[in-house]
Amino acid sequence: MVIFITGKSGAGKTTLANSLKTDTTVIIDGDDFREYFKSGFSLEEKEKHILKMAKIAAMLEKQSFSVIVAAILPTKNLRQKARSYCRESFLIYLSGGSMWEGTEYEIPEKEELCLIR
Repeated sequence: MVIFITGKSGAGKTTLANSLKTDTTVIIDGDDFREYFKSGFSLEEKEKHILKMAKIAAMLEKQSFSVIVAAILPTKNLRQKARSYCRESFLIYLSGGSMWEGTEYEIPEKEELCLIR
């Protein structure tokens, strides 16, 4: 199972991911991932970055790990693409936080969500 925790910057994605972690859970955090796999901030670069995380999550899921991906998934289309790699996935949206000026975030529709805070 893969749980995608999304929301704007500072919404508490990493904090929630860490509180849900167990011995058999792997956390893929967007900020940490960006440190190891440098990428830019254009829409195309963000999409590649997010889909890399989703593909790694799917590989781990196939090996029976529970995976939590804590990242800004700014559009419905991108969330759907990321989740399509996984056998079983859930989306948790955390409200609050902020975005850089000039960037947008599409708030998930109810049918996308597992939980809303």
